[in-house]
Parts: sequence; structure tokens; C-alpha cells
Amino acid sequence: MSLLTALFLVMACGPQTNDNDRNKDTTPVITDPGPGTDVSTRDWSDVPDVLERKCATCHTPEGVAPFPLVTWEDAQPWGPAMENEILAGVMPPWPAGDADVSYRDHRGLTDEEFNTLLDWIEAGTPAWGDPPRDLDPPPQGQLPRIDLSLTMPEPYGPQLSPDDIRCFFLDLPEPIEGYVVASEIVPGNLSVAHHANIVKATGSRLADYTMRDEADPMPGFDCNDSQAGISGKLGTWLPGYGAMVLPDEVGLQVEPEARLVLIMHYWEPGWDGIDDQTTVNLTIEPEVDYPADWLRLKDGGHTGTCMEADDTDASFTSNVPVDMIVPGLDLTGQGGLFVHSVLLHMHTFGTTGRVELVKRGVDYTTLLNIAQWDFDWQLEYTLNEPVIMEFGDWLQITCNYEKEPGFEVLWGDDTEDEMCNAILLVSET
Repeated sequence: MSLLTALFLVMACGPQTNDNDRNKDTTPVITDPGPGTDVSTRDWSDVPDVLERKCATCHTPEGVAPFPLVTWEDAQPWGPAMENEILAGVMPPWPAGDADVSYRDHRGLTDEEFNTLLDWIEAGTPAWGDPPRDLDPPPQGQLPRIDLSLTMPEPYGPQLSPDDIRCFFLDLPEPIEGYVVASEIVPGNLSVAHHANIVKATGSRLADYTMRDEADPMPGFDCNDSQAGISGKLGTWLPGYGAMVLPDEVGLQVEPEARLVLIMHYWEPGWDGIDDQTTVNLTIEPEVDYPADWLRLKDGGHTGTCMEADDTDASFTSNVPVDMIVPGLDLTGQGGLFVHSVLLHMHTFGTTGRVELVKRGVDYTTLLNIAQWDFDWQLEYTLNEPVIMEFGDWLQITCNYEKEPGFEVLWGDDTEDEMCNAILLVSET
């Protein structure tokens, strides 16, 4: 049974509140190697393992980070800077604060990893032993394997400013019949990429996209008026985002008649003049236990002003009954929906945000608490154990913003506008 994949919510505005005090301190404990320990005898082969697991998602050549940390030659000059960032708790980035759930693939350093890196830096960043070995499981943000790799047929540079949303059909060597369980979108030019989605198109949507593609002389076709990236979504790229690896036995169905469409949101002011040619990699399974879909709690009902020119901050909260989000599902019995993951999306004025499940209108379960929003580090948080939503429950989303006075900020999809979106991966129980 299909799930409703978009919802337009009416947002309420009030004074901004800061809830960082609800976040517990998770700073690792620095340990002393102890008397008689000669760090000079270590081969430091554990250092590249830590870097590969916790840093290499972004710190790779052509990655979103400003420099790679793949080889010793890459990492050695950055020892003091790494120490400052590690001690400050800034790197590796993990914007989520304390919540009522726990997450898979936590990017933060364990105490052992923390001390391994600090020991190496304090020893003078010596050369390490054997290079990184194959890791099991694979490092965070990497696909378990690549079953299908697809690239935009032609390069493209943005033609509209400031935002250009362009769709591209990706030709399949043969029809897919199965479930996408992991995906990776690799932008060809990070300077111009705002975000991207890979979606499936069938039926009337496929007919509409085909007509647009045939009528447009440029590579791909214009879809600035069709922000339907959540419908039929198979994968996402956002700044700071690696591969999307779904929980075990959870997958997104692709029908044999579907065509795959890459939706690229380009930010022209950041463009360095080099055309983009993005690649999509997929991991596919023939069957899964939990066919899944996406729910989107969106600010799309707003087309006006988010913050007036004189405003310096704002807070928006919206809530909606679960049975209004998914009216086609029978939530009156013992079942309901599993929530497998949650993502919060704002733009550059966001400061903090929260997504909560309200059980029977009384008990609040914080699914995600973004204690310090950073547009460059947008992550999808996969729950260690899925949470059940049932008939009578509510979902609530809160977004807080700050800006300097002197200009207004509109609700909208453009980069200079603001949004307050939550996207949940769900399946029937």
C-alpha cells in the first residue's frame, strides 16, 4: 500500500527559544598512556582506520571538506588544526543533541578513537604503518557495494540565477525490479550543488517528464516549478551527506516500468564555471521485509514572509495528527508505522530544530534534536530501533532562526529563502 509522501503544514510563529540546555555533554575522556608507555614504538596503524571510519566521508580528494585525510601525506600537516577541532568537539560533525532515541552510525569519536588521534598528534604526527585495510562494516557514508552506477548523459552548467533546478533522465542498462537499499549521489562540481535527489518516475509523472525532456533543447529539462523530489525518492545528497544506507531489510521499491530521474538543485552564485556531471550509485536487493516510503512535514503552505525586515529571530512550530498524514493506512489496530530515520532541513538562517512524536497527545518522544544547525552538515539520522507511530499520535516540528535586521526572509525553496522540513523514512509494521 502506498504512503502519502507530502504534507503542507501551517506553521505558528512565536519568540525563539534555545533548548541547548537539554543536551548532555558527550565529550570523550582524555586518558594518559601511563608511565613507561613508549609511544615512539607504536606503528600508528590504528590512526588511518579512525580517519577512514570517521573522516573520509568528507575529507577525500574532491570531497566536501577543504582538504583530504586519506594518506599520511594528507593528514600530517593538519595535526595542530585537527587537535583544536577534536578538543572543541567540532569534528567529526554531529549536529544532533540529546534525544529520546539513539542513532546508528554515530559520527562522533569514541573515547578510544579520540585518544588515538590525540596521541598521534602529540607524538608529532609520525608516519603510520600499513595503509588502511578493508573495514567490515564499511566506513560510515559508504555503500556496502555498487550494483548500478549511472552518470548524467551530458555536462550541465546553471542557466538561471540564483537557483536552477534541473532534471535529468538516467538511462538504465536494463529495467530494475527490486528495492534500493543504499544509494550515493556524487556531485560532479560541489561549488554549484545545493542538493540533489534521485527519484523514480512512473505513470503521469513519467509522461510529464518525458514531454518536458523532449521539448527542452538543453541537457535535461527545467523542473524549477516541480519540487517533487520527495515523491518516489530513492536517494539524497545534501552538504555533509554521504551514502544513504537503509536499515537491514528495509528498501525502496523500483517497478520495472519506472525510469530514474536525477533532480539537481544548482546554486549559481557559487558556480566556478565548470559544468556539473553528477553520478549516482545504487545497491539493489530483489526482496526486503519492510518496503518503505517517505513522509514529509513541510512548510509549503507558506508563500509569504518568514521573517520581517526588523526581525532578528523567529521560532516556528507545527503539529499534525498521524492519521491525517497517512489517511490510506489502517492505524486503528495493533499495528502502525515504523519510523526508521529522520532528517531536518532548513537553510542558512536556521539555528536549532526539533522533531517530536507526541503519543496520544501527551507523551513527547524527541526523534531528533538539532542543537546547533549547520547548513553544511545536514545528516539523515537512522534510529537504532524503529519507533512506532499509531492512530491518535501527533508529529511536531520546531525550527528556530536568527538573522541581522534590515532585510526580510521569505518562505521558499530558493537558497536565500527559509524552510522547515522534516523527512521520515517509514514502513508498515
